[in-house]
Order: sequence, then C-alpha cells, then structure tokens
Amino acid sequence: MEKGIICFETGEFAKYRTENQFTALPLLEFMKQAMGIDYIYRQIATRQELEYYLRKIGDKHFQNKFGVIYFSFHGKPENLCLTQNGKSSISFEELAEMSAPYESFINRHIHFSSCETLKCEEDIIRRFKRNVGAKTISGYTECVDATAAFINELAYFHQIFSYSTLSTIKKHMEDYQKQLSKLGFTIV
Repeated sequence: MEKGIICFETGEFAKYRTENQFTALPLLEFMKQAMGIDYIYRQIATRQELEYYLRKIGDKHFQNKFGVIYFSFHGKPENLCLTQNGKSSISFEELAEMSAPYESFINRHIHFSSCETLKCEEDIIRRFKRNVGAKTISGYTECVDATAAFINELAYFHQIFSYSTLSTIKKHMEDYQKQLSKLGFTIV
C-alpha cells in the first residue's frame, strides 16, 4: 500500500463567519510538501455525501494508494457529528453499515479527529474495527484543541507511514511524548 491519506472534513460553516475554519487541509499540505504524502480532501455536509465518498474510496485504486482515512469532524461519544450542534450525527454502527457494501475501510488506518468520538468502552471500538476490517482505529476521548490535534496527528501519521506494526507505532508515539519533554521549551 502506498503512502496516502483520504480526509473527510466537516462541510458546515459556523453562522456569520466568512473565514475558512477548516484545519485538516494545512496539515495535509505540510505532509505533502515535507514527506511526499499524497492526499484526497473532501468536505462533507450530509449523510448522502459521506455515503457517496465511502463508495468511491472502496474502489481498488483508492484502496491500494491511500492507507489512512482521516475524519475531521465534530464529535460525541461513538459518533461523528456532521453539524456543530450534534443534531446530525453518525454512529459507529451506522458508519459500519454505510461502508460495508464498498469495503471502504478494509486494511486501512481510520483516524477520528473529533472531540470525544472514542469516549466509549473499548469493546465498542474493537467491534467497529472488526466489523469494518480496519488495521487501526484512533482518535480522541476528550475535547481537543485544534493545534494540539494538528501536532499529534502529524506525529501519528508520520509513524503510520514509517512503521507497519501497531506495537511499533505505539512505541514511537510514546517516544514522541518523551522527546517533547526533553526540548526544554520555556516561556518567560
């Protein structure tokens, strides 16, 4: 499998705001320029759009070229939220059902860059992983700051493309945490 990321990001704009509030694209651009990681980026605002793209990424061409599926949405436990208020959400079970006919997640790393999406029993996450055939499921159990998530995801995606086993990826992510503490960063 080649190095590539398919990113789906919320397509909802906050009321009365005109500036771009999307955070995944700068990360993807940096990884393309610095590491040669190809990406596909799509904004998703509806269930229909998500299902359309899940069908597209199930194609063997995309299966072979893009090993990471990166969801950058709002979240709540066990759910991706298509809207900021959480009224339009998709549960793990629904996401598994939507992707099953297309095998969209088979042998891929699935990352949820959304607040609290993985704040649930580990058995629920393991069942989702098994049902969709993913290599790994990752994400956050807490509300996350976009800048902190950006830094973490840069390190995490780098590990995914550098190492093949889950245990090695986990070890190197722990090493990153140790390295950060050695920087001696200070503010006066």
